Amino acid sequence: MKAQLSRVVFTIVDKLILNLARWRYRFPAPHFATAAEPDIFYAYRLFLNRLPDAEGYASFLNLVQNHHVSVDYLANLFLESAELQHLQARARQTRFGATPPKLQALCAAD
Repeated sequence: MKAQLSRVVFTIVDKLILNLARWRYRFPAPHFATAAEPDIFYAYRLFLNRLPDAEGYASFLNLVQNHHVSVDYLANLFLESAELQHLQARARQTRFGATPPKLQALCAAD
């Protein structure tokens, strides 16, 4: 009788843990890490592969300091930027057979 009761208790606990894991998978914890000034610099280097320009850096700095945006939000701004879309399009063209502009200029000079 005691063994059956402990088995039932463990089964209930296992089901609770499993349901909690499923709930956490469906509703993950939001990422509230607030972006800081160095995150702007690193985002420029990571996503755009360049140093930040003064105007862009100032606008992102204003956003980070005054609106307390998260790191995820800052990253999404860079991921959705027109500059990154342009860089990705050029990389795809080069990768799939389009002639890079510098090579076109060299060929045209001959």
